[in-house]
Amino acid sequence: MAPYPQTGHPVDPRFASVDCLFFVIGAQKAGTTWLSHYLKVHPDISVPEWKEHDYWNMVEGRPQPSRMLKRQAERRTQDGPVRRLGALLPFTLHAKRQKAITLALRAVEAPHPPYSAYADVIMENVTRKTRAAGEICPEYALLQSETYAKMSALSPNVRYVFLMRDPVARFISGAQHTIRKSLGKAAETSEQVSEALQRFVNQPASRHVALSRYDQSIEALEAAVPSSNILYVFFEELVNLEKVRSICDFLGISFVEGAVGRRANSAGGKVG
Repeated sequence: MAPYPQTGHPVDPRFASVDCLFFVIGAQKAGTTWLSHYLKVHPDISVPEWKEHDYWNMVEGRPQPSRMLKRQAERRTQDGPVRRLGALLPFTLHAKRQKAITLALRAVEAPHPPYSAYADVIMENVTRKTRAAGEICPEYALLQSETYAKMSALSPNVRYVFLMRDPVARFISGAQHTIRKSLGKAAETSEQVSEALQRFVNQPASRHVALSRYDQSIEALEAAVPSSNILYVFFEELVNLEKVRSICDFLGISFVEGAVGRRANSAGGKVG
């Protein structure tokens, strides 16, 4: 077997301070939010305050940080005196989130080796008990092979959990999710979904189509990462405790029974 590509770039040594560095990738509406909640409360895991930093997209030259991060940054200018005071008090939830936002915004400005600003984000909550640290970002399914190689060079044990869902079901659910965000409503009509689907289908180069092209994503990932470091999981399998156990085994962490069946960003499914 030919060796997988190595970048030769220097990287921050903190990435290798945990047994496993991981990335959960895939597509929106394929269970990433549920898995994000599960990993965030797991005692062996360290993840940032929220998912979808889009850091490695910015490494590729796409400069926009995640929508969630931008919204959080904008809220800073709107905070009243009470919230600003809360951000100064140690150990409060608001202060913790504000610190995470500060670190994430610094990482936006430094998408290059040795990736120390990114290490500040990923490793912030690591303790002596942490066995695995990482990030959940569906958009990383659209990265190039060269970028996966850079990510894999961060640590001796870098692993990827690739979440998938039936492409048609994911496509429809994604359209519903987009409509709800654009209209600010919790429900949508069949006509609105139909119009959105037609619009997305007529844009074959759009991210909505690309995120359902698992063949292209898998080809790019496997060109840079050995198969032993990739776990493919289907959305429908997340209701199975044994599948959750296999994810824990893959990441080298203890199994903790999660809220299987919990709804998250649901549009008719149990996990989202």
